Amino acid sequence: MQRNIFRAYDIRGIYPEEIDGEIAYKIGVAYGNLIGRGEVIVGRDVRLGSGVIAHATISGLLASGDDVIDVGIVPTPTVYFGATIMKCKGGIVVTASHNPPEYVGLKFTGEGGVSLTYETGINKIEELVIRNEYKVSREVGQYLLKDITEEYWRDIKEKIGKIEGECVIENGNGTGGRILSKFQEIGLKIKILNEKPDGRFPAGVVNPVDESTLQNLRKHQNGRIGIAFDVDADRVGFVDEEGELIPGDVILAIYALDILEKRGKVKVIMDILASKKIVEYLQNKGCSVILSKIGHSYVMRKILEENADLGGETSGHYYFRDEHYGFDDGIYSALRLLKILYRKGIKLHDLTKNFPKSFITPRIRVRVGDTSKFEIIEILRRETRNLSADRIITIDGVRVEYEKGWYLIRASNTQPDIVLRVEGDDREMLQKLYKEAVNLLERAAEKLNIKLDIKSVG
Repeated sequence: MQRNIFRAYDIRGIYPEEIDGEIAYKIGVAYGNLIGRGEVIVGRDVRLGSGVIAHATISGLLASGDDVIDVGIVPTPTVYFGATIMKCKGGIVVTASHNPPEYVGLKFTGEGGVSLTYETGINKIEELVIRNEYKVSREVGQYLLKDITEEYWRDIKEKIGKIEGECVIENGNGTGGRILSKFQEIGLKIKILNEKPDGRFPAGVVNPVDESTLQNLRKHQNGRIGIAFDVDADRVGFVDEEGELIPGDVILAIYALDILEKRGKVKVIMDILASKKIVEYLQNKGCSVILSKIGHSYVMRKILEENADLGGETSGHYYFRDEHYGFDDGIYSALRLLKILYRKGIKLHDLTKNFPKSFITPRIRVRVGDTSKFEIIEILRRETRNLSADRIITIDGVRVEYEKGWYLIRASNTQPDIVLRVEGDDREMLQKLYKEAVNLLERAAEKLNIKLDIKSVG
């Protein structure tokens, strides 16, 4: 068994080479040992390997003595919802999000619906499994198959109320289709693309914040807002009426300003990839902004620690605590934005016109390997100490900030990559900071005898 399947906030690997039914069974028992006796809710995505992994994990949970509520193929937020309202001891979602079709994965929650990170539980599951120290109970848990989809939708429907408008939705053959079709019940006119669940993903795996996976959505918009979900519908991306993909930090800013308008104050958690321009814009408007490590588990915990109203990631995860439960829910987030647009009587394109503009790269991924990526970051932390920057943040990789721009170099939580992002007030500053970041990264890699292939940026 490879240790690299145990990641920062989930377990993820290729099926069946890295994760198979036997490993999933052991993980189920180990997780049951970790949380103790109680009810565990389990759901899964549509991937071809997810059924095997889910059933094996459930067998392990039952063998540990835990009772299992199996909610079947559902969006990830449906599992979080069930864990919250049924006060489950824990929850497991079998999903690999936007990874290629051959991957499977497992996400975990603890009591209270808070997602586990490597530091808060996944590391303990790893040790129990690797050392074969997991323990089977003399008493087998009870199994219940339950459909909570209608209950989940009813809860959202009551919170959102009526909305009028038109939208085109990219489901990407994921788990959301059954619920997305219900948007008509609240007054929306919708067109759903790739609605049918299909773990082969014939139209490709959709990443809702990746331009390259949204071309089909743009073809069908015809002046309507476009909404894209990932496979398990915990993330969402928005393409405005003119076909422009709106950055995740701008969407989060819209939510934050809406809460500020209604309540007079708002505290928001943003991930370390957020635009410095957007952070400062929100602060100037009166919002309290706190930066967090990247990853749904880390952001969720930061929201609780800071008692924040709202949190979000540039990857399209959004967490609401003002009128929702605090977990990331792409479906609720989509309707929340549509509600704002409907209430204000404005198009998304027009609403985002007043946000500050800058020159910013997408996430640039550089393949280095799962072990090397962490070694490179440690070298960079040492190498950047003497830079004459305005601020250096090391909560997740290295973020170097100057007056007119910044760059971030960090290790990906889900892939064997280094992730680079650069922002400048103008194109000249963008290029200058990009060169500085690449130079630092290449020098760090050279110390490990790694030659990098990094594309230039315009």
